[in-house]
Amino acid sequence: MRPRLCLHLAILSFAVAGSPAEAATRPGGAVSRSQGPKRRTIGDLARLCASTEADATGWCAAYIMGAADLSSTIGEGGAGGLCNASYRIEQLPKLYLAWAGRHPELAEEDMIVGVAFALRSAFPCPHS
Repeated sequence: MRPRLCLHLAILSFAVAGSPAEAATRPGGAVSRSQGPKRRTIGDLARLCASTEADATGWCAAYIMGAADLSSTIGEGGAGGLCNASYRIEQLPKLYLAWAGRHPELAEEDMIVGVAFALRSAFPCPHS
């Protein structure tokens, strides 16, 4: 990965998900109202996005939208940027789940990587 993209992804994952020290979850649940999943893999985020629990699906949508918004600010065709990106928050979990379903071999990779790949797949740049 390019250094600039890695930096943007690192900033995004900290800003959206909070620090590892803040990763407390409620007993027995996969996610708390303000925190993310216990684990941070592509498969774990897919399970949150597919959940029927409002906290889980809300966290999923907000996490993906944070990544989409950051990637959009990078600009058309920039390293890690999105091209012709037009989305609504309620569309993003479905977009991610479709991508994750096509790539089960990546289920144990970090979830921010999956989100980045899913977004770049949905909003590709002509030269990337």
